[in-house]
Amino acid sequence: LDQLSPHQFLCGGRIDQAVYTMAKERGLDIHDYFAREELAVANAVPTAEGALQLAMEHLPITIHSAKVLVIGFGRVGRLTAQRFQALGAKVSVAARKYDQLAWAQAMGFGGEHLAHLKGWLCGYDLIVNTVPAQVLGREELEDVKPDCLILDLASKPGGVDLGAAGELKLTVIWALALPGKV
Repeated sequence: LDQLSPHQFLCGGRIDQAVYTMAKERGLDIHDYFAREELAVANAVPTAEGALQLAMEHLPITIHSAKVLVIGFGRVGRLTAQRFQALGAKVSVAARKYDQLAWAQAMGFGGEHLAHLKGWLCGYDLIVNTVPAQVLGREELEDVKPDCLILDLASKPGGVDLGAAGELKLTVIWALALPGKV
């Protein structure tokens, strides 16, 4: 950054606060394109499509009539739930915010608060996590049926305790960077 001239225009993705601070101290005009909502939404589309692709490749059943749980109802969760529902899956949503649960139910999805996952995960064929914080720990994973596929779409640190999932012999795919792959 020291080699650049003041007022130069810089663009980047997922710029951390330290870089922002250094750029501002040097008089640089810095912009994070991932802070733009239209890019975040556009990026969520291939993520949702990639989740469908992975599910079709790894599930021993069709998406039609599969029982699918989508954890999180932000951009990626909403688009993922819609894509699976469009193919005939029976989709439920687990979310932290009650307004998200209300939207999910209004859109025809089942709903459950994220705090109440433990004890009701055994009925799903596919669990798709979009929350970038651990939401599926050992206790929750012990409820998952052995042939359930778990797709973790969340960025680091992810939302699934991979060690516990391995010990329980569950199939987990941590699908990082799906937009670039799709």
